[in-house]
Amino acid sequence: MGLFDLPAPLFGAIDDLLAIALSPILRLIIWGILAGWLSMVAYGFFSNQGKIGRLKAQQKKQQKDIANFDGEFAALIPLIRQTLMLGFRQLGLALGPALLATIPVLFIIIWVAGEFAYETPTARSEVLLTAEPASSDIVWSSMTQVKRSEGGWVINWPSKGESLTMSDDHQHLLTLPLAHAIPIIHKKRWWNLLNGCHSHQSARNSYDRIRPRLDSWLDVQLLYYSCSVINYNQALVASGLK
Repeated sequence: MGLFDLPAPLFGAIDDLLAIALSPILRLIIWGILAGWLSMVAYGFFSNQGKIGRLKAQQKKQQKDIANFDGEFAALIPLIRQTLMLGFRQLGLALGPALLATIPVLFIIIWVAGEFAYETPTARSEVLLTAEPASSDIVWSSMTQVKRSEGGWVINWPSKGESLTMSDDHQHLLTLPLAHAIPIIHKKRWWNLLNGCHSHQSARNSYDRIRPRLDSWLDVQLLYYSCSVINYNQALVASGLK
């Protein structure tokens, strides 16, 4: 489990409650709204809204003076410079808090991608599984559920209560069905310290990747999630809450 996976048990428990009454799409919209709200709360907490507000008021006054200016252009240049400087000062005050405000979105979107991106195959459905690099040393616990295919194996996905193990001469590699619907199992990398995603295996074996080909609706779920975050933030800004 990586740093960004720490809230996953809490998110999972909340989602299980939501799943009692809501479809995956509606749950994604709720998670998007929650991420947007948390990002705005974080921005409000870390930003100096009082100072930013005063700079905005000064900038509006400067802009009004520029719009009403009636004189030589040389005399207008200092007003333009001051207006630009006020804008850059606002940017400097807002940039750090804005970056910090993305942290709640990152925590939730990483969990959402792992939870909703891929569908667990139905029992007895055929799933193509490949290993990289290819090997002839793979041993399956039940060959009646496995057919050799070009580049891999076609698996009859185990039903509830059954299991199918994959191993080689050295060690156990994989047990199906998977605890999580993940499309790739790989050796543990340094980035798994940040994002584990349940997608790594022991670094002792000789396989870089094992891929069960799972159905994905990643693009759809990210679209709903992203639109929910953006629309919620825009609504807050429009209402003056930011």
